[in-house]
Amino acid sequence: MKVTFVIGDDKICTKCNVEKTCEDYSIKRKSPDGRENVCKKCRNESQKERRKVQRSGNLNISQEIIEHAIQARGLVKYLARVSPNDHYEKAIAALNRTLKHLRLLEIERENETD
Repeated sequence: MKVTFVIGDDKICTKCNVEKTCEDYSIKRKSPDGRENVCKKCRNESQKERRKVQRSGNLNISQEIIEHAIQARGLVKYLARVSPNDHYEKAIAALNRTLKHLRLLEIERENETD
């Protein structure tokens, strides 16, 4: 799919809700307008915050997150039964890996606090 980049059109950032020019957004070839939905400034701020949290080791893994992942896995399993598709099987595998990783991190945190 070839995307035509329109220069000069304005777009609203989905994070800060400010209208900015297309030059303020990174290129995303799969997007209909050829640009990201979040402006470069907001994306950079989000990445800085995420890196800061990752470096500090203060990832807040709550039981609620794990429960949402379990619900998502159940939904994908249901979709796989209704409409067999290789993509669903890959999604189930990815969710299982995520849940395993979250549980391991939760166990590590519990051990650190004891």
